[in-house]
Amino acid sequence: FVRDITHQVDTHARLLHHAERDALTGVLSRRAIMERLDTALSRRTRGDMLALYFIDLDGFKQINDRLGHVRGDRLLVQVAHAIQDVLRRDDAVGRLGGDEFVVLSAVADISAAQSLAAKLVEVSAAAGYDLLSGLRVTASIGVAAVPTHARSSFDLLQRADDAMYAAKNDGKNRWALCNQFLSGSHSPDRR
Repeated sequence: FVRDITHQVDTHARLLHHAERDALTGVLSRRAIMERLDTALSRRTRGDMLALYFIDLDGFKQINDRLGHVRGDRLLVQVAHAIQDVLRRDDAVGRLGGDEFVVLSAVADISAAQSLAAKLVEVSAAAGYDLLSGLRVTASIGVAAVPTHARSSFDLLQRADDAMYAAKNDGKNRWALCNQFLSGSHSPDRR
């Protein structure tokens, strides 16, 4: 007795995809990006650097309040896709919720992490423009890396979040590098 289970396999694959993906943007869900972070940290070998980018959109509340949630959602999707388009195949982007995203990227060094941060700021601003209203969403991005700034996923996320707030406080539409080094305290590098 042979039974065709193609439909069941397809259904399972679709359910798995929906569980891992943010329903609005199609990028990884909060749970999936955090699992990806934990996996990347557990598989990291000595000397490998993993950068985490905490992205918060500037001006998004104004878009929702003035233009409505449909247009706001459209801009979220545009920004998410623009971020995804500049990443390498092994990098990952996930939506934490609201207008917050996280990017994970294995980088050669801090300089490479900074280069990607600058690119993420640039593409977020370009994708976050609403042509009809002239309103723009930009991004404030905090960057932290393992092993330079943290060793655990919790600490890495917290340090990138702190750096993101430094970027916001410096005027928004920019990135800031974590200033909490494991070997001591240094001034943040902001752009």
